[in-house]
Amino acid sequence: MGDNINALQEKWYDFSQKIAEEGIVLLKNENNVLPLLNKKAAIFGAAQMENFRSDESDLYLINELEKNGINFDRELANDYKSWAESNSKDRNFRTNIMVQNEFDEEMPISEDVFKRVLSGGAETAMIVIRRSSSENCDMTAEKGDYLLSDSEERLIKAVCRHFKDVILLLKIGCCIDLSFLDDNKINAVIYTNSFGNGTAAALARILKGEVNPSGKLTYTMAKRISDYPSSANFGQHGGGLIQDYKEDIFVGYRYFKTFGSENVVFPFGHGLSYTNFKLDNIRFEKSDKIYVELNVTNTGKYVGKEVVQLYCSAPQLSDGAVLGKPLMELCGFEKTRLLAPGESETLRFEVDPDELASYDDTGALGEKSVFVSEKGSYNFFIGNSIENVTLAGGYTQKENRIIRKCSNIATALPERLSADGTYERLPVNSAGNLYTAISPLEKTKVDVHGIAELSKGESLDLKLFPGVGGGYALTFSGRDGNKPVTELAEIRIDGIKIKLAPTANSQYVISLPLRICDLKLTALCDNPGIESLYFEKIDTTVTVDGDKPTVIKCSNYYEGSFYLEVSNYEDDISNTSDSYITNFFISGMYAIYKLYVPQGGAYDISFKYSYNAETVAVNNVMTVAVSNIVQPLGTMKFENTYLPNGKRRFKNTDFSTIELPKGYVYLKIISADIPFPDISEVVLSKSSGKTVKAENITDEARDKKDKEAVPGMLEPDNGIRSGIILRNVYDNPELMRPFLEQLSDEELAVIVSGTSLNRTPYGDVGCNHPLYLRGVPAAQTADGPCGLRQQGLNPTRYPMSVILASSFNKGLYSEYGEIMGEECRFYGVDLWLAPSINIFRNPLGGRNNSYASEDPYLSGIFASEQIKSIQKCGVGAVLKHYCANSTEYERLKSNSRVSERALREIYMKGFEIAVKRADPWAIMSSYNSVNDTKVCENRTLITEIPRKEWNWDGIFVTDWWNDSNHIKELKAGHDLKMATGDISGVAKALGDGILTREEVYVCAGRVLKMLLKLETVREFIAKEGA
Repeated sequence: MGDNINALQEKWYDFSQKIAEEGIVLLKNENNVLPLLNKKAAIFGAAQMENFRSDESDLYLINELEKNGINFDRELANDYKSWAESNSKDRNFRTNIMVQNEFDEEMPISEDVFKRVLSGGAETAMIVIRRSSSENCDMTAEKGDYLLSDSEERLIKAVCRHFKDVILLLKIGCCIDLSFLDDNKINAVIYTNSFGNGTAAALARILKGEVNPSGKLTYTMAKRISDYPSSANFGQHGGGLIQDYKEDIFVGYRYFKTFGSENVVFPFGHGLSYTNFKLDNIRFEKSDKIYVELNVTNTGKYVGKEVVQLYCSAPQLSDGAVLGKPLMELCGFEKTRLLAPGESETLRFEVDPDELASYDDTGALGEKSVFVSEKGSYNFFIGNSIENVTLAGGYTQKENRIIRKCSNIATALPERLSADGTYERLPVNSAGNLYTAISPLEKTKVDVHGIAELSKGESLDLKLFPGVGGGYALTFSGRDGNKPVTELAEIRIDGIKIKLAPTANSQYVISLPLRICDLKLTALCDNPGIESLYFEKIDTTVTVDGDKPTVIKCSNYYEGSFYLEVSNYEDDISNTSDSYITNFFISGMYAIYKLYVPQGGAYDISFKYSYNAETVAVNNVMTVAVSNIVQPLGTMKFENTYLPNGKRRFKNTDFSTIELPKGYVYLKIISADIPFPDISEVVLSKSSGKTVKAENITDEARDKKDKEAVPGMLEPDNGIRSGIILRNVYDNPELMRPFLEQLSDEELAVIVSGTSLNRTPYGDVGCNHPLYLRGVPAAQTADGPCGLRQQGLNPTRYPMSVILASSFNKGLYSEYGEIMGEECRFYGVDLWLAPSINIFRNPLGGRNNSYASEDPYLSGIFASEQIKSIQKCGVGAVLKHYCANSTEYERLKSNSRVSERALREIYMKGFEIAVKRADPWAIMSSYNSVNDTKVCENRTLITEIPRKEWNWDGIFVTDWWNDSNHIKELKAGHDLKMATGDISGVAKALGDGILTREEVYVCAGRVLKMLLKLETVREFIAKEGA
């Protein structure tokens, strides 16, 4: 690893702090509460003591504030430390990276404590609010997550009541409900996101005034979740698997600026400074390009930097335009150097007018699927946020100009928002639609009139695609009213016979799995007469009875983790049928149940389950949280319920006692280890006992095994070579074709496949499959984007991507690429799985903090600068996740239904910018489907657009362990399947003629060309020739 490790790590740590110093955003600063200078502060909030990882990038706050000389009430800090030690719950997670927002209650602050703090000289209070968000977990619009918890609300009100000057520190992954700012006098608000190395030190320097904040928001912070137009169609509770992007191009500030909203709290591009800046002497010129120039002068008392943003307003409907457009769109930004008071700098902008074109996906201007610059007025505004701009200049275009003709992208979106506030119906032309989508938002009609005239024993087969799994109310129409439906037809879901029992209102309750499933209707008599089925998602709220046991059907969960499945079963022993939740195959997966508890207090909890493993303590494999507060589970056990002959049984556990507060609460079941049981029911009964702290049960042998685990080698390099080898291709590129032609079908399949078995300790998540016989080595990958996410090592934890983006500093973006190239080379990483530039469609998105912005232009520039720099180091960037992957809910099954225009202008635009400016060596395709087709199986998205329109020749890699078909991927022109490929399946398809060798040559050739760009591969080849 070298002798200079300490010096390098210190350099990387210092740079991490530099990112935080430029990216932290000062959102509010009334009465110049900040900087604190030497004023004494009282710090409130349990998060000051927490080291909770959000994408593995959170470090202690209070320790760093003390180290950096912040004057604060240490006795209060010690109170919080004692509280944390005695009240934090034992989570028993093997990893945190897939879990969010299980936290402890805020410490109650008595009047005596407030008096003591005030008498101790504290002049200012700072309240720390923490939220995490992460991969596979969207936030929920519930208390303790997107909303404040009750204890947080009490804390804020109490602090504001006792202190005149109050600072709010938002240590949050993206955004939370900010309506509480209306009711509480908070003078200053600072946004840090989750911490990286040096963030706390950077914050301390900002609080003291040693560093002047210069970050700007890269997304809009509105008051409530309902203010965002995507909320009605986002995540599990906005369509589930079927994500309709009805807001279309009106994402983030494009919506708020176009339609206006009094509920924008902090707008896009907003960020304050301790000093003041004047923007003047603005010059505008239009020739073949648009040029804007201005002077920026520091007119205040502190040294500082300012970000200047340039926006374009293209022709609007109100002025006679045909295509509706956002009122303003970002088209440039620059950041000054550090300016002393009185000092000025001249900033210059250059804009290509062709890049301002709109996409006409319906032929409204005469031709379909074209980028067109519409005639009319183009006005340019310059300022330091979307809401603080002045007119810089403009021009009028007399005729429409077609800029580029494009491939058509089929859409499945039924309607979209227009600039006049109405909704436009779209011609749905998706190639999918081989199923009936079952909406969780409204009643869905399924036409089954084909069964009406069937003879007894005949069947009708359909495919259903439920947006959300779980319980649905099922009703029928057209049947013989004199007969119950159970005498007319038998229903099977995925082959399981459903035993229907009507509810009080003549509905039937049926559980649907969270996937495309088979519905089979079999006539039980001649001419059963059923014409339609109606599915309506049942209200999942369960009222907990304080007088008798309450049974919660686990299939009717309110919120569920990725991959979670609902299945029906027939118990082989009791001969009964029911449903259960299953497929908890890694730790951190969860199911949430919404409860209404009229009588708060202690409740006994037990589980009806099936388990096919050795007896284990429940506490060892499951964590239970109530409204994000972790509960004890005592000494309950899961026993093996299968009989020796393999027949399944469901049985009930003993009970443990948990605490349920009065009102609406959320019961969360989380897998802490595997194997995890199938759970059918949760039973709650009012208890007279008291809750007790959970037994801390650990598996030392398991932990020891995990720590000592070293990746196995699928194929060690024995030094034997045969035929044309990769070194020969490097020396003479014309040998690429002969190299490929010599390969067997199996060898060709190996080239386009990944593996997790040849990774080194530094290549944390896998590599391409090596083919050493032909001289093809393995290139190691490691996850990003905020540094390297490696297990067992100690790479630098940089601030989250959104904080880097918030610096609006292109030079800093570029320097980060250089630093990451250096760190990747140091740790032996060849391909960095970053940057990530999916769009902030909604603030509940679990990975928003790993992305850059709600704006595609900013996202594209952000990525481009990093890519160019890291690839100069001989390390490949893997730009991700392409495309329209906005929710973490069921990413592998999610179907983003998006208009072609929104794809082109919003969700693919950042990728297009990065490809054209920086030429990334690889792009990672996303798990989801777009308009009914898996992204990595969609030839238009994979080949026609990036290859032919953008002229890109890098490789597409799948996201890890996706569930799409490798053969279909290759047919689409998708190059490399990670972290494993279907080698035997591809080889067989080649042998059977389903795939042609030519199709695979194209993909394999690109993989090999990419490998030859990597510095470690070049070093490998140099050794081959030695």
